[in-house]
Amino acid sequence: MLAILINSLSLLAILLIPACLVALAIHLFEFSIQLQLASRWGWRSVMITGWLGTPIHELSHVIMCFLFRHRIDEVRFFDPDPASGRLGFVKHSYRQGNWFEELGNGFIGIAPFLGGSIALLSLSLMFYPESTLELFRIQASTERESWQLITQIPFEAFVQFLSSLFTIENLQTVRMWLFLYLCLCVAAHMAPSMSDYVGALRGLILITELSLIVTILAMTFTREPLALAKSVVIAVMPFMILGGLSLALCCALYIAVAIFCRIIPAPPPQKRRRC
Repeated sequence: MLAILINSLSLLAILLIPACLVALAIHLFEFSIQLQLASRWGWRSVMITGWLGTPIHELSHVIMCFLFRHRIDEVRFFDPDPASGRLGFVKHSYRQGNWFEELGNGFIGIAPFLGGSIALLSLSLMFYPESTLELFRIQASTERESWQLITQIPFEAFVQFLSSLFTIENLQTVRMWLFLYLCLCVAAHMAPSMSDYVGALRGLILITELSLIVTILAMTFTREPLALAKSVVIAVMPFMILGGLSLALCCALYIAVAIFCRIIPAPPPQKRRRC
């Protein structure tokens, strides 16, 4: 029983810890980028990426609300508000004490990360279908006989995906730069906001408990726990790789914005006229 519990926790750690760290890092990069842009060139500068990323962010919330039977009270897919800094919002309500709807709070909270990953996958299939489909055909080249070796599978696939994508030929095309810009628009707004995290806390606890129960049951009835873990990791690997791509793009944008803010002088303040 102890071995089953250890295997279950190991698999959950492989799946959940990287996703949580990527979501947190993207959130921090997003906050810093928007702060630098707004302080330097005005609040509306964040719309460079928000016009696409925000509707996808809010639509992800809406879809999860429908799936978990939450009542949608008000939706603004793209409604920039300079006073609050909010680009859009979804207001929803649910019946307290209903475990299914409370579980939905967790999925609704992390919905932008899920929806953003699906949007990135769609863009990848649209612009570079062969490189993307290869992610679904990847099998481990050697037998993975330990948890440490299993964790190396997504990293190896990530390196392979980037090497097939960022070639000299691709970087010389408009298609690549358009693809990167659209991916950046999605990635810069796919992290849940702080209000999303607060509202999702109870649901996330339920999701974690349910995931642990399902994993323990799966590990109990399988004869090869490492083979099961490897299959699960390969199944979710495309989304893990796209999450890594999102983080890399946000990091690159953060560096670019920081450099521009230091090199390019700030515009002079506008004079106000009295009427």
